[in-house]
Amino acid sequence: MFERNLQMQSGLMKRVNAEALPESGKGLVQPILNAISDPLFAVNPDLSIKFLNDAVLDLYKPENRDLIGKPCHLGFMNRPAPCSDCLALQAVRIGKRFSFERKASSDVEKIHQIIIYPVGSVCEEDYFALIHVRDVTDEKKLQQELIQADKMISLGILAAGMAHEINNPNNFITLNTPLLKDAWRSIEPILEKYFHENGNYDLGGLPYSEMCVEIPKLFSGIEEGSRRIQQIVDGLKDFSRQEKAEMNESVDVNEVIRKTISLANNMIRKSTDRFEVEYENNLPALKGNSRKLSQVVLNLLQNACQALPSPEKGIFLRSCYNSPSESIVIEVRDEGSGIANEVLPRIMDPFFTTRRNLGGTGLGLSVSTTIVKEHGGKIDVESKRGEGSVFTVSFPLKRERNPFRILVAEDDRMTVKLIKETLRNSNCLFEEASNGIEACVKLGKYRPDLLILDIQMPHMNGLEVCRFIKENAEFADIRVIIATAHWDSAELEIIAGLGFDAILLKPFEIADLRRMVKKVKTGSVRESERKNPQSLRSAPGIQ
Repeated sequence: MFERNLQMQSGLMKRVNAEALPESGKGLVQPILNAISDPLFAVNPDLSIKFLNDAVLDLYKPENRDLIGKPCHLGFMNRPAPCSDCLALQAVRIGKRFSFERKASSDVEKIHQIIIYPVGSVCEEDYFALIHVRDVTDEKKLQQELIQADKMISLGILAAGMAHEINNPNNFITLNTPLLKDAWRSIEPILEKYFHENGNYDLGGLPYSEMCVEIPKLFSGIEEGSRRIQQIVDGLKDFSRQEKAEMNESVDVNEVIRKTISLANNMIRKSTDRFEVEYENNLPALKGNSRKLSQVVLNLLQNACQALPSPEKGIFLRSCYNSPSESIVIEVRDEGSGIANEVLPRIMDPFFTTRRNLGGTGLGLSVSTTIVKEHGGKIDVESKRGEGSVFTVSFPLKRERNPFRILVAEDDRMTVKLIKETLRNSNCLFEEASNGIEACVKLGKYRPDLLILDIQMPHMNGLEVCRFIKENAEFADIRVIIATAHWDSAELEIIAGLGFDAILLKPFEIADLRRMVKKVKTGSVRESERKNPQSLRSAPGIQ
């Protein structure tokens, strides 16, 4: 389609150039050119500009916009001589289309595709080169994203296979090492007794007096090596897995940091003499997976430790709440060697590491990025060579909550409708019951958080429903609001005596209902409201 459009443009220009337009039609050419959104211009064999559209002027922004007849290199680039890589003349001489890409002269972040199309030939009296400039920046980014996505799928399959193949033999090490340790503990007293009775002797090529000290160290080394293998396997599994982890925990970020520091304490002490932690108190809970978040913090701490050239350099970790973005932030800053600019864009790529000779796998930051994205967050990196790096992890707080389930036991349809409409935007789910028997059935089936109960109902009244709730311990956690117009009734006094003393008097105002439900949800109904239901009575609402 693009080639066809280009040929149509070229053909149009050739016809415009070859055919004599009536005077009345000549004024139509420039508006047609200006209607083309991409920069489009033509140059004569001497590189003088033959015509151009407004998009060219917007692209090059020349001081003098009257460019017709001027050399393109002078008019666009303010260069006295033609560009060294100019292909316009060659396109005309050999009658061949050229296409190439280069960074935009006005913005190095943009990529332009330059298409030079010959119109006419040297055999003709009038010929020129039509030049079309396309901004292909977004296309290139999309192509790279597609290529990266394909790589990630392939790497994921590879990583899953590697994890499986590594995990199986490591299981033998993990399971059999404790058996060998137990065997050593069983035989050690016998060997020790023999040593005391007969003196030193060789065991595995070493004197027993040395071997009895070395064997526990050997077991510890085997176990530590197995743990490291398992960490690599877990990283491969995290990288390759398709399903999301369970994200339903209410996570205390500060507690996650404390536990992770405890795990990494030995590594930190060996790496730096200056490790400072700053916690912001009363951080909101984060919905997510505490084990995965701990892995992120551990990976960032490990990177910081590895970046330090000497123990005199420090690591600084802090948690805080960012009010403008409503997010929880974890920041890890190190005084290490920093990250080179040419490397920085790749540090999150899987298997990319600058510490391969030190045992780096290149999975830590890649896995951390995946985990953070699962939590709806992002990782930002700032680094300066020789000054250190700052990794900032931001988690926007998720405001979604589990809906508050309300059972409305009321035989008046208008009242039910008003209650539901009033609480419509309060993250509530509703069930209805038109009589006491139906209410009792739905208490067991629906298990609401709150029952709004009318006293005067057919078949089974509100008092009987309250007695039913009181007699069944499984309903003890259900909160109840009694809605009644008879604040001085005998039933209401008995109901209050049973402990159901959150009373909403009819007729009630919308604000009263919202306030009462909010207070019941948070468990903050005041004692005065419980014992003096008249305090809730407002202007007439509904009966």
